[in-house]
Amino acid sequence: MSFLGVVSVADVRQSCSSPTKEQIMILNEICKVLASILTPRKASERQIKYLIKDKFVAMERLLVLISFFVAEMKQNVSSRATASETLRNLVRLACAACRNSEKNKVAFVRALKNSTQNFENTSTVALLVQVLSVSIGLYKEDDLEGNAFLVSLMTELMILVAVLCRYDDFRPEGSGGGLGIDSSYGMNVSSSHDHVMEFHRHGVVPLLHEISLLALTTNKYSTNEPNSDANATFLTEEVMVSLAGAALSATRAIAVNDEIVQALVAVGVLKVVNMALEMGIAESDVPDSETEQTHSLKSYRQQLTVSAIGLIRNLCGNDEIKTTLCLGTPVDPSSSSLHMVLEGMRLYRDNSLIQEHGLGTLAAMALRKPANALRIVQENGPREIIAAMGKFPNNVLVQRQGALAVRNIVSRLVANDATDDNHGSGTLGASNETDINVRDTFLDLGAEVVLRQITGRHQGSVDEAYAALRDLGCEVSMLKYDTETNTVTRKTQMFGEVKSNFRAVYDESDDVQNKIANAAEIL
Repeated sequence: MSFLGVVSVADVRQSCSSPTKEQIMILNEICKVLASILTPRKASERQIKYLIKDKFVAMERLLVLISFFVAEMKQNVSSRATASETLRNLVRLACAACRNSEKNKVAFVRALKNSTQNFENTSTVALLVQVLSVSIGLYKEDDLEGNAFLVSLMTELMILVAVLCRYDDFRPEGSGGGLGIDSSYGMNVSSSHDHVMEFHRHGVVPLLHEISLLALTTNKYSTNEPNSDANATFLTEEVMVSLAGAALSATRAIAVNDEIVQALVAVGVLKVVNMALEMGIAESDVPDSETEQTHSLKSYRQQLTVSAIGLIRNLCGNDEIKTTLCLGTPVDPSSSSLHMVLEGMRLYRDNSLIQEHGLGTLAAMALRKPANALRIVQENGPREIIAAMGKFPNNVLVQRQGALAVRNIVSRLVANDATDDNHGSGTLGASNETDINVRDTFLDLGAEVVLRQITGRHQGSVDEAYAALRDLGCEVSMLKYDTETNTVTRKTQMFGEVKSNFRAVYDESDDVQNKIANAAEIL
């Protein structure tokens, strides 16, 4: 990794000069090459790329360069575009080095702790937050050409924040992955929670909100002139949609507890997610012609929808907030996000992530909230739930979230009667405003078939399928297969149904003393 030493920060500081254009050009190319080496392009490359990634030890040098170029970008107006481009490439290299490697994430976050070149006496997280803050401030100076590089830099920073705050190292123990981390790092399997809390302490929440607003409200785009440089970066709509998607993905990665969720709501995240969903599902203003530009824009909008619905899913962990997202506010019921979540699921039917997040959102909204469950039914939510489960029969996560959504909706709305042999009438028990039969609604859509033949066949969703079928009033039982005896029994047995092997009287064996003596001789 000594190639990164082409720009020696210590020498530059000592001589009080700036790096030459040749040095910066070489550094940029080195970052691109190293990032390419560390990034697998197909599944067959993953193992070898992970081995190479585990040998990446240039975290301190990488952060020192980031610290130097953020100062250059802030102080030297003439070289601002060059400095922001170099910063983007450095951050992109950091993403490539940290993705899918818990060891590298911890090394990156702690690299400046005992560094002799940490002249600013800062931490890694504080430095990244500073780069975000500086980038936002320079973007507001309204230099359209320079803003294109800043937007690209902010996008990469958002991706890096999400990478550091999300656990994604699923390699088996002993392979250098999450469970094989050297104990000298003094950490558990996942470092994501610690990184999230450190980012929160350094004030990243308002910055994420500000970047999201910048991306969603900008209406100034540069145009690619015919005679312009082909390698130039332009501020186009797809670039801003990409930034919005990355910002919401980073926001979702840090929304891990109620304290942070409350902080996000305080800065206005509910308004932002609605704006993001509106942009993500807005297909009408995209030209029908399948050019490379329109295809890219549609792809970025789809990714924005993934991030927005995923963030809503995390926010629904708070009962008060999920009610606002589902029903809107008393002053403005139209502020509800539910109809846009369902529209996103309908529009991007082939996207498994959108379907999983959508089902998870519906399940969370209906949990403990009959009014939310009723609104989901009224908005034709059951149709989207069963359609998503039928579309991805082999996706366990989709099946599990779908079964949870069915169960949470039905269990909150069906008027259960203890004297009814069918476990309830199936009509809405939470409200008398409508005579909708919730069970019939799901069963007419084929819920029983999906839950029995698809969801119930997966080990990761069989319990949820059983619970959903039970709440739908279907005859269902769980069986346990014993591989040793090749027998099938009910998984849950009631006391008295099966003769117990318990010996009521214990008789001491006549040969017990001999057995004890034999055991003592062996020892």
